[in-house]
Amino acid sequence: MIHEKLRISIICVFCLFVIIPGLIGCIPIHSATSSITSVSVITSSSTPNTMSTVISTTIVTLSPTSATGLPNIFDLEGVYLSPIIVGTDGNLWFPDISKNSIGKISPSSGIVTEYQLPAGSGYPYGIAFGSDGNLWFTERNVNKIGKFSLTDGKITQYDIPAINDRPHSPNGITAGPDGNLWFTDYYGCKIGKISPGNGKISQYALPDPKDDPTSIITGPDGNLWFTELTACKIGKISPSTGAIIEYDVHAAMPSGIIIGPDGNLWFTELIRYKIGKITPATGSITEFDIPTVRSYPFGITTGNDGNLWFTEEIGNKIGKLSPETGNITEYQLPLQENSPRGITVGPDGNLWFTAGKDVVNGDVFVKWSFIIGKISSIDGKITEYVVNN
Repeated sequence: MIHEKLRISIICVFCLFVIIPGLIGCIPIHSATSSITSVSVITSSSTPNTMSTVISTTIVTLSPTSATGLPNIFDLEGVYLSPIIVGTDGNLWFPDISKNSIGKISPSSGIVTEYQLPAGSGYPYGIAFGSDGNLWFTERNVNKIGKFSLTDGKITQYDIPAINDRPHSPNGITAGPDGNLWFTDYYGCKIGKISPGNGKISQYALPDPKDDPTSIITGPDGNLWFTELTACKIGKISPSTGAIIEYDVHAAMPSGIIIGPDGNLWFTELIRYKIGKITPATGSITEFDIPTVRSYPFGITTGNDGNLWFTEEIGNKIGKLSPETGNITEYQLPLQENSPRGITVGPDGNLWFTAGKDVVNGDVFVKWSFIIGKISSIDGKITEYVVNN
């Protein structure tokens, strides 16, 4: 009950957050690399719908100069993680909100490198690789789109122009079929695009000023598809005309969205505890009930095994759904109240996810303990890397 109240409180804070709009411009800076510190590694074999057993816990301290023969641990102290993606360099990339930086981790060695954003930056959240090979990211509380060069570590920022008196909050971002980066503006109720060539930004207002786009992805039909969290809709926008069509999902609070192996768009329904499927050609929606009540499904991705994998933020599980049968299998995480959120397929074929664990003293919330984990699509084995205990 305490955990659920905390989750609901976080959602409420997210819905009330106000950002500061900026002016048009860009600021290049250099990058910085973090040191490697100690973490706890917990490995367990997970079976569907049962609590995993902790097999071992190891704490290792490494020096910043360590380069080879490293154990598989991650330096992520103080990170509140959500999105995680695979980079063009084979690493997994994530935004580090607490350190105001962009980070990467090697799935093979566990080496972590973080790149500090310049002063005046804030709340890096959505991340995506562009057609130019750079990593692009949103900064939710300063109304900027950032670009990070993997070649020289240079960071460039672009202010999103204010087009009305509404606050802005760039959220999700993805590479579009037209070569631009497309992003959602949660409080501005707009879909935007930025050209990787010249940084030009265009914005498209949604039909209802109460619409609040969150996640976004390029669909199999060439349109950009997005979720509207509290408006409870799935939307699509044509990259060529800017025409927008929305589909109601019945008070579901859709969150993550991904292309499935069947060519449909699959999404999570945060408060109806379902996984949804929408057919691009017709807009017809099919829903699948998650066995766990109050699971709060958040992130979703397509695995190499052809299944849909998703996180259960309050259910504290990783779920797997067969697009052929609709059957759902759940895997309990080893640690209690992990709050898994983002999920993606790593270059090693495992499903990698981000999470945060409540640390409480009685009924009093103390802090978050941050976690990165992976689960094998073959045997369900789960490994979690715990930091900031």
